[in-house]
Amino acid sequence: MATAITMRGIIYASQALADFDVAALKALEAQAAARNAGLGVTGYLYYEDKRFFQYIEGAHDDVTALMARIELDSRHDVRHVVYDDRMTARRFPAWSMRVLQRAEFAGVDSLIHDHIVFMKQASPSREDASASVWELIDRVRDLRGGRVASSE
Repeated sequence: MATAITMRGIIYASQALADFDVAALKALEAQAAARNAGLGVTGYLYYEDKRFFQYIEGAHDDVTALMARIELDSRHDVRHVVYDDRMTARRFPAWSMRVLQRAEFAGVDSLIHDHIVFMKQASPSREDASASVWELIDRVRDLRGGRVASSE
């Protein structure tokens, strides 16, 4: 019997230490997508008001190495790892990295509210965050078609 591949999913919030306009976010997206594709890591990055909320997933060792690199990036300060857990299936297999902003979620105020709450909370407990954080990630996936291969 084959053993399921152990994957790791991490969600973290960070504070930008540099300005990120549209051009800077596009450059960050391209750089991260290229690096992540080579690692086999997928996910997305949400940005608003100098705050990042990122979800990454992939093979345990690859995500661990990427997270160590992310924590050393001088463009932001990782304030809190909201969730870090093992998983057996990807939520965003088609996204090596996507940068999302509020305009992409027009009319979805509750989703934006949930992101902002997570980004601003100092330290939610694992019990409080567990179910709601995966619901949030799945809502992003469902709204933006993360499961479907995309040419975007």
